[in-house]
Amino acid sequence: MKNNKAVSINQDNKIFKSKKTIIASLIASSFFSQCTFANVEIDFLNLIKQSDLLANNQFIVNVITEEAETSFATGGNGGNGGNGIGVNPGNSGIAGTGTPPGTQGGNGGGLNFDGAGGIDGGEGGSGFIASGEGGLGAFKGGNGGSNISGGGGGGGGSSTNFLTGQGTGGGGGGGSNTSGAGGGGGGGGVGQTFLFSPVEIGENTGGNGGNGGNASLDAGGGGGGGGGTAVVFNTVISNATNSFNNIGGNGGNGGSSLGGGGGGGGGGTGMLFNEAVNLTNISNIIGGNGGLGGIGGGDSGGITNSAGNGGSGGDGIDIFAFTSSQLNNIGNIIGGNGGDGGESLGAASIAGNGGSGGFGLLFIENNHIINNGLISGGAGGSGGDVASQDATPGNGGEGGVGIEAIGGGVLVNAGMISGGNGGVGGSSPTSASGFAGAGGVAIMGGNLNIINRGTIEGGFVGDHIGNELFRAPAIVFLGGVNRLELQPGFSISGLVIGCDCGDDVLALGGSGSATFDVGLLSTGGQYLNFTNYEKTGDSTWTLIGSLPDPSIVTPWTINQGILSISDDAQLGNAAGLLTLNGGILQTTSSVMMDRLVTLAAAGGTFNTLANLNINNTINGSGSLIKTGPGALISSAVNTYTGPTIIAEGTLALELAGDVASSSGINLVNTNTVFDITNANDNRVIQLLSGVAGSTVNVGATHLIINQVNTSFFAGEFVGTEGFTKQGLGSLILTGASTNYGGNVSIEAGSLIVNGVLSSQVTIGTNGRLGGTGTVGTTEVNGIIAPGNYSIGVLTVAGNYTQTTGSVYEVEINTAGQSDLINVTGTANLLPGANVYVLKESGLYAAGTRYTILTAGGGVNGTYNNLLQNLPFLNLILNYDASNVYLDVARNDRSFAFFGTTLNEIATATGVESLGAGNPLYNGFLNLDNVPLIKTTLNNLSGEIYPSTLGALLEESRYIRDAISMRLDDQANFLPHVKTITGLIFWAHGFGTWGKLDGNYNASELDRSTQGFFIGADQEVGVIGRVGLVGGYSRSNFDVDRRNSFSESNNGHIGLYANAFYNRFIAHVGAAYSWHDINTNRSVSFPYFNDYLTNNYNANTAQVFGELGYDLQVNRFSIKPLVNIAYIDVSSDRFKEHGGAASLRARQASQDMTYTTLGIREKGVLYVTDTYALNQRIFLGWRHAYNSLTPQATLNFASGSLPFLIGGTPLARNALLLDAGIDIARLANDVHLNISYFGQFASRVKDNGFVARLTWSFDGPALQYK
Repeated sequence: MKNNKAVSINQDNKIFKSKKTIIASLIASSFFSQCTFANVEIDFLNLIKQSDLLANNQFIVNVITEEAETSFATGGNGGNGGNGIGVNPGNSGIAGTGTPPGTQGGNGGGLNFDGAGGIDGGEGGSGFIASGEGGLGAFKGGNGGSNISGGGGGGGGSSTNFLTGQGTGGGGGGGSNTSGAGGGGGGGGVGQTFLFSPVEIGENTGGNGGNGGNASLDAGGGGGGGGGTAVVFNTVISNATNSFNNIGGNGGNGGSSLGGGGGGGGGGTGMLFNEAVNLTNISNIIGGNGGLGGIGGGDSGGITNSAGNGGSGGDGIDIFAFTSSQLNNIGNIIGGNGGDGGESLGAASIAGNGGSGGFGLLFIENNHIINNGLISGGAGGSGGDVASQDATPGNGGEGGVGIEAIGGGVLVNAGMISGGNGGVGGSSPTSASGFAGAGGVAIMGGNLNIINRGTIEGGFVGDHIGNELFRAPAIVFLGGVNRLELQPGFSISGLVIGCDCGDDVLALGGSGSATFDVGLLSTGGQYLNFTNYEKTGDSTWTLIGSLPDPSIVTPWTINQGILSISDDAQLGNAAGLLTLNGGILQTTSSVMMDRLVTLAAAGGTFNTLANLNINNTINGSGSLIKTGPGALISSAVNTYTGPTIIAEGTLALELAGDVASSSGINLVNTNTVFDITNANDNRVIQLLSGVAGSTVNVGATHLIINQVNTSFFAGEFVGTEGFTKQGLGSLILTGASTNYGGNVSIEAGSLIVNGVLSSQVTIGTNGRLGGTGTVGTTEVNGIIAPGNYSIGVLTVAGNYTQTTGSVYEVEINTAGQSDLINVTGTANLLPGANVYVLKESGLYAAGTRYTILTAGGGVNGTYNNLLQNLPFLNLILNYDASNVYLDVARNDRSFAFFGTTLNEIATATGVESLGAGNPLYNGFLNLDNVPLIKTTLNNLSGEIYPSTLGALLEESRYIRDAISMRLDDQANFLPHVKTITGLIFWAHGFGTWGKLDGNYNASELDRSTQGFFIGADQEVGVIGRVGLVGGYSRSNFDVDRRNSFSESNNGHIGLYANAFYNRFIAHVGAAYSWHDINTNRSVSFPYFNDYLTNNYNANTAQVFGELGYDLQVNRFSIKPLVNIAYIDVSSDRFKEHGGAASLRARQASQDMTYTTLGIREKGVLYVTDTYALNQRIFLGWRHAYNSLTPQATLNFASGSLPFLIGGTPLARNALLLDAGIDIARLANDVHLNISYFGQFASRVKDNGFVARLTWSFDGPALQYK
C-alpha cells in the first residue's frame, strides 16, 4: 500500500548542499509518493526534467512559486500517471492482464512541463473473480476492469498553480460486473490548492467524480465518485479578490443494478478555507451538483431492492478557520443542487431519494459577512420514479441552507440570501407520489447579529413552489444572544424564529422611512421568540396593525430615530417597559399610555402630533424633550432627574402629575406652554427658563419655583394663582405678564423683574427683589435692590411698604447716578427700615445729591440713619414730601484726624492743603478705612529723604576707620618689632551690610555698602607721619515698607597725620565725600497711582582725632584710647519727577558729634625669618551728641504747604568691634590685614569685612626679634 506522505523542499534551506543529490535521495525512496517544491528556481526544475531520477509510481505535484498572484487551473483528470515527466506527454498506462484476479491498470502519463495534461491511467485488467482497479491518471483516472466484480475507478488528479494545465479532474468510472457489485467511481481532483495568499483568484474547477460501475446480477451498482473542490486554501488569505468562476466538480452517477442502484456522488465545494480569510467575491462561486442515483430494483426472486439516492450538492463556500474572517460578496455564492434519486424498476422496490442541496455558505467562527449579491442554498434533487404501482417512489431532497453560521458573527445583507427549494417526490403509475423535499432555511446559526436591508427568504417545499404556506423559515436562531435589525427596503419571506433564550433582540434601524406590522409579533405571526425590541438608526419606523393577543409583552427601547405609533397597544401589553435613550416616540393620534417610561442617560423626545396621556411614572436620569403640536399630559408623580425641554406644543400636569425631580423647565421656542391648570395645588419645579412668546399657565394652581441656579424667563405668566420663589438662585423675568392676577412671594433667592409682573409682590426676610421693570403693590421684608446688580429704576405700580429690618440696597456712582424706586402710589417707610449704599468705583465729590425713591402719593416715614459714612465724607439721607435723597457731604474731620505719628500728621496737613480738585486730594478724600489712610500717608511722606541723610552720616565712619587702622599699623612699641620708616602705600577694601531700626514714626532702613580707599603717607621727623587718602563706594538704602529706594555713588578724599611721644600716640584727620543719589518711590491707593523718581546731590564733611597710650606685655600691645569726630551732612534742594504726589525739598543738613572710648590690643602670634602673623582686636563704646533724627522739609510740588518729615533715627550709644589678623612678608615690607568689624546698638546693626594691603618703601625692612 502506498504511503501518501509529501515532503516540501525549499532551496533556501542551507542544510542541503546538493540539489540533485537531495532530489535523488527523495525520489529513490518509496516512502514518498509526491514531492512539493517551494521557492525553487526554474533552472532547478530543468534539472529535474532532464534527469532520470523519477522512478515508477512517483510524480511531482504542487510546484508553486510565491510570486504567483493569479491562477487559472482545473483539476487534472487522473491520479498517479506514469513517469512521463519531460518535454512530451507521458504514455498511456498499460492495461492490466486478465489473469484472476485482474491486476491494476498501468499508470497514465505524468506531469508535462510543456503545458499538456498527463495521459490517462490505464484500465484495470479483467479478472474471473475480481477485476483490477483503474490506474490513477494525471489527466483522468482509468476505468476499473470488468468481470465478476468491477474494479474501482481511478481518482482524478489535483491541479496546482505551477502550470496552466486544463485537465478536467474527473475520476475514472467503476468497473462493470458479471455477478458482483459494480466498482465505485473515482473522486474528482481538487482544482487548486494555495499555500500562499494570492491577490486575485483565477478560474478553477474541481474534477467531476467518476460514475459507479453497473452490476448485471443481484449485486449492487457502484457508488458515484465525489466531485472535487475547486479551490482549497491552506493558509491565511489576507486580502484577495475573486473575479472568475470557481465551481466544484459534480458527483459521479451511481451504477445501475437489479440488486440496487449505487448512490450518486456528492458535489464538490466551490471554495474551501482552512485558515482565516478576507475575501471579496465579484463573480460566481458554486458548489458542484450531486450525482444521480443508480437505477435498481428489477424482479430478483422476491427480494426488495432499491434504487440509489442522489448525491448531495456541494457547498458554495466552506470556512473552517477557527479565527475571525471577513467576506464581502458582490457576486453569487450558490450551493450545488442535489442529484435525483434513481428510478426503481421492480414491483416491490423502492426508488432513490433526491440528494439535498448544498449550503451557500458555511462557517464555524465569529465572522463578518457583507452581502450585496446572492447567497443561496442549492435545490434538492427529485425523488426517483417507479414503474410499478406496488413500488415506493423516492422522496425529494431538502433544499440547501443559504448561510449556516455555526460560530456566530455579523451579517449585513443588502442583496439576497435564500434557502434552496426542495426537490419534488418521485411519481408512480398510481396517484401516490413520494414526499417533496422541504425548502432550505435562508440563515441558520447562533450568536448572530443580522442587519438586513435586502431580501431574505426561505426555500419552498418541492411541490409547492410559490405557495407561502409551504415556505421554510427565513431565519432560525439556534442559541446564544442574537439580534436582527431591519432597515428600510428589507424583505423577509418565511418565519423568523428566535432561540427563546430570553435575550434575542428585534431592532428597527437604518435610514429613511418604513412601516412594521406589530401583528407579525403574535404567537401565530412571522417573528417568534424575541424578548426585546429596539429602535435604532436615524430612520422613522411607523408601527401599524395590532397585536391579536393583548397579553403579549414587547418591551421597547428607542435609542435613535423615530418610532411612530397610533395606539399604545402597538407597544404590547402595558407591563412592557418603554425606554427612551436618545430616540423619539411619535404619536399620530390621541394615545393613552399606562406603562412605565424610563428616560435613560441620553434622554428622550415625545413628538406628539396628537395628545399623549402618560398615566404612569416617568423615571430615569435623562432629559425629557417635548415636540409636536399635541399635548404631552402627565398625571403621575414622575421621578426623572434630567431637564424638561418644551420645544413645541404643551406639557401639562394633571391631578398628581409632578416634575419636581426634574432639574428644570425650559421653554425653548415661542408658543410653547407649561400648563398646571388641572394639577393638584403647590406643584414644584426646580428651575424655570423660557424665550419670549412662551407661557406658564398656572390657572388656579399655586406654583413653587425652587431653584438654586440663575435662569431667564422671557415668557408670560397667566392665571389667577401666584407663584413662590424659593432656592438661593436668581429667576430673571424679562417678559410682560400684564394680566397675571396671582400674588408672588419671594421666600429665598432673588427675583429680578426686567419686564412686567402685574401681580402683588411680597419679599420675605430671606428674599430679594431687583430689576428695571414694573411690579404691582410691593411689601419689603427682606431686600429690594433696583437694577441687575447695576444702577436701574424699578417701578412699583401701586403702593410700596418697607418694614422694620428690611433693606433698600441703593447703588450710586461718581457720575451722580443712582438706583431709584419709582412708586406710583404711596411709599410707607416703617420705623427700622434701612438703606444700604453700594458705591461703584470712583471718586465721590462732596455736594452730590442722589434721588433714591420717589412716590406719586407721597412718602410717609423715614429710614434709619446711614452708618456707611466714609472717614472724610458723610452719606446723608434727606426727604421732602415725595422723595428720598442721598447726599454726599464733607465732614468736619481733618485729614490728620487718623494720623498717629509726626510724619503722618505732617503729611496729612500737606495733602489737605492741596484743596478739592487736586487728584491727590480727591483720592485721599475717598479713602474708606483707617489702616489704608495711615499706610497712604506714610507712603506719601517722602521719608526716604531724611533717612538717606542719616544713613550717609552713619557711613561717614568708614573713611575714619580706614585711616585709624592704617596709623595704628605704624605705632609699634613692641621691643621685638622695629617701626617702619619711609614712604608707605596702602589699600583698603571693605563691604558692609546692616540696618537702622525704625521707630513709631519712621520705618526700618536696610543698607549695604561696598568700596575701597587708597592712601600713602610719609615719615615727618622722627615722631610722626602725614598722609593722603581717596576712595569710592556705592551704597543702597531700602525703606521697603514705604515702597522707597535710594542708591548713592560716593567719592572720598582725606588728609591725616600722627605723632607719638613716649607711649602716647595721637592722630588727627579731615575728610570730604560727594554723593550722587538716585531715588524712586511708588504711591498707590484706590483710584490713585504715582511713580516718582529723583536725582540729587549731597556731601559729607568731617574732622576727627584720637589719643591713646600704648602698654606692652611681651609680644602684645594694649592701647586705651579716646576718639572724637564731628560730621556734617547736607543735601541740595530738589523736585521729584512724577504726578500729583511728587515732592519738592529744601536744602537739608544734619550734623553729629561722636565720642568713642575703647581699647585696642595687638600682638605677634607667629614669626619666622620671612613671615610674621599678627592679631588685632578693638572694642569700643561710641556716644552720639545732638539730635538723632534726620529731618527734611518737604512740600507737594503741586502746591501744598511745607511739612517736616523725620527719618530713621540713629543710635545714641553703640558697641564697636573690630577683630582681624595681619600677615607680614618681612623681605619686601608687604603687610596684609583681614578683619571683621561690627556696630551694635538698639537701633543700629552693622556688619562688615575689610581687606587692607600695606607696602613700604625706602625704610628698613620689618624686623622681628
